[in-house]
Amino acid sequence: MSEKFLLSNASDAFVLSVNPDWPSIIVTGMIGLGSILTSIAVAYITYSNQKTQNRAKQAELRQEWLKEAREIVFHQLYLYVMS
Repeated sequence: MSEKFLLSNASDAFVLSVNPDWPSIIVTGMIGLGSILTSIAVAYITYSNQKTQNRAKQAELRQEWLKEAREIVFHQLYLYVMS
């Protein structure tokens, strides 16, 4: 599919033939699609990583809470036994 355009002014005339460059169009489309897929992959990895970090932080807080609870219980038990 070729279109021709006549461009002219008072002294010069040009005929411009426009043919779509399909290989460039296809490559550009593939690059765009690759960019979109990469963005989706990065978003998924970030989301998964964030969930894992949240679980790790919850476990850390739970462990700290249990440690403090044990210290309080053992301290109270010690005070009871010593009195």
